[in-house]
Amino acid sequence: MSRLRIGIIGCGSVTQTIHLPALNQLNDLFVVTALCDVSPNVLAGLGDDWGIATRVTDYQELLALDSVDAVRQAVGGFLIFRGKITDVDRRIEGGWNRGDAKMSGSGDFAGQELLLEFQNEHLAVRVDGEFAATVPDLIAVLDSETGEPITTEALRYGMRVAVIAFPCAPQWREPAALELAHPRYFGYDVDYVPVEERFGETNRIGR
Repeated sequence: MSRLRIGIIGCGSVTQTIHLPALNQLNDLFVVTALCDVSPNVLAGLGDDWGIATRVTDYQELLALDSVDAVRQAVGGFLIFRGKITDVDRRIEGGWNRGDAKMSGSGDFAGQELLLEFQNEHLAVRVDGEFAATVPDLIAVLDSETGEPITTEALRYGMRVAVIAFPCAPQWREPAALELAHPRYFGYDVDYVPVEERFGETNRIGR
């Protein structure tokens, strides 16, 4: 069976500590063939470290590559929130693009407020002050109309979005792996709770 060729958009700390190592452990099924990030320096370093030759700074260029079979798949995630971005704050700390985005809920989430915190990639989500998802589980922000993923650098005031989370690879829940991917490692004073425990298996999207 041929391996599925994967392109990764966003090469920050979560990709470096979670996505790439996990995919490498499953190298009988997957091979990462392309990387995309706004930082050429990050692309150069990560591409060299992992032996990935194709490196682009425009995600649309990655999507058009013949060498990529999939950028994302239906993953049975959990809908955390739906609403409108009301504020985005970015800052550079220690070479990282850190910040947060605030959102006001719509539809079933009307009257609720969300805080999304990121460090190059999405790290933690709080709804009305309570943690709803954290690393090492994966958090994605999608355009409500197109379903396309929105990276941290593309978040803008007024966007209408959906926020989903889905479980990380099981290896990242082992004690040794959590030392590198626990929310406390990124400065959050909260224990890690798997997203499916927070929301329950019956609440998965598509079930």
